[in-house]
Amino acid sequence: MNEKDLTIWGRKLNVRVIFDHYSGENILQEQKDSLRLLLENMEVVDNTLDDVKMYCLKMDGSEIDNKEIPNIFKYVMPQSIYVGRPDNKNICGVAVICSYRFDPEENIAISFRNNKFVKIQSETALI
Repeated sequence: MNEKDLTIWGRKLNVRVIFDHYSGENILQEQKDSLRLLLENMEVVDNTLDDVKMYCLKMDGSEIDNKEIPNIFKYVMPQSIYVGRPDNKNICGVAVICSYRFDPEENIAISFRNNKFVKIQSETALI
């Protein structure tokens, strides 16, 4: 596990990088490649800002004062990047794991495949 300084949604953050692998097992090249691709194209993460805002409004809009979210970091804070194991096509899913104010015990995951946004879901759905 290591850490990266990244700019996400206009804010510089220090996030952990977590690879799905067994203790004593090497990180797979496909996992390294998937992480590198995301880090080289962080605009795919930045482009999810409106989707994350919509997720907050859809899931917990009654808790948001003015039905607009000028500062997403009030509700969602990126904490880590999770790199999954490759599937049968040697594609690794990558997710930005974020704390979620409305459910402090359950993080949310912004998921990507082939460096394309897939969906926002609970972190436990990744496992």
